[in-house]
Amino acid sequence: MNKNKKLTIIDIARLTGFSKSTVSKVLRNESYVSKKTKDKIMKIIKETGFFPNEVARKLVTGKPLDSIGLIVSDISNPFFSEIASGAEMEAKKNSISIIFLNTNYDKDSERRDIDILIKNRVMGILLATPTTKDGNVLYLEEIGFPYVLLTRKVSGLNSNIVSVDHFKASKNAVEYLVKKGHERIAHFSSNEKVYGIIQREKGYLDALKKNGISINKELILYTDLTIDGGYNAARDLINKRKELRPTAIFCTNDMIAIGALEFFNQVGIKVPENMSVIGYDDIPYSSLRMINLTTVKQPMIEMGIKAVQLLLKIINANNPKPIQYILKSKLVERGTVSDNTQVFI
Repeated sequence: MNKNKKLTIIDIARLTGFSKSTVSKVLRNESYVSKKTKDKIMKIIKETGFFPNEVARKLVTGKPLDSIGLIVSDISNPFFSEIASGAEMEAKKNSISIIFLNTNYDKDSERRDIDILIKNRVMGILLATPTTKDGNVLYLEEIGFPYVLLTRKVSGLNSNIVSVDHFKASKNAVEYLVKKGHERIAHFSSNEKVYGIIQREKGYLDALKKNGISINKELILYTDLTIDGGYNAARDLINKRKELRPTAIFCTNDMIAIGALEFFNQVGIKVPENMSVIGYDDIPYSSLRMINLTTVKQPMIEMGIKAVQLLLKIINANNPKPIQYILKSKLVERGTVSDNTQVFI
């Protein structure tokens, strides 16, 4: 066998004469696989270089499995740090440690991080990386490695997921603005075309359509999922023709919304008197008095807890069926939305 070839678990199953499921159980070091079977499969794994030799040796030592991995996109974003906090609390309750890795929105970093975690012999992986490649999830499926997706979905794949209904939550937020009397509503979305962001934009569009409001694509701006991204989007919006200026903005996350609030404050646009703003996530910063952001609350800590519970359930079950936990979101009304907004000229 050519060691330069990128092997899959299917190749190992064919070479050993065992099923893909049996090979997966050996890779997870499950105790009910016979020693004879395990030795034969591990011999082929080491010979082919499917995993580095030092990792293969670890897999047959019988060392207790006591850690899981968590990969996030940006640990400096409170949304991800809150998820991490919930995951860590639940892991500690089960005497499990977590290895945290941060991709910093690098689309190639996730695969490297997955390999690092597998080499460090974690039991399973939590993926809170909504801006990365679906191929990495398909890779975990292929090798039979336990994983859970947070706020992420792969088209055509029935994965284990912990999320909220982004479409419904966003639609409700925009309809809240409509009920407040707003008809010209902008949307600050993201350059990252992934499931959660796409669903939020779809919810925005559906709310406008349902309420008979014409869709103006010039009022949909794409930016980075950061405070700077929100600042830049707000600046670009105000630089558009005066007749296009909206009375309200629905932002795809709180970081963008906070950046927009910063810009409006600098140029003298009063919120909510001249502009109403809704965020999404309800990160801790959003409730500060100086921000007081109306936003869609995602139960971030609960998501981290549920993700660990689900991952442990997968690890301990024999051929478990995929489970999807869709948690409840809610609109948190604070001080950035008014029903008598006057357009800033």
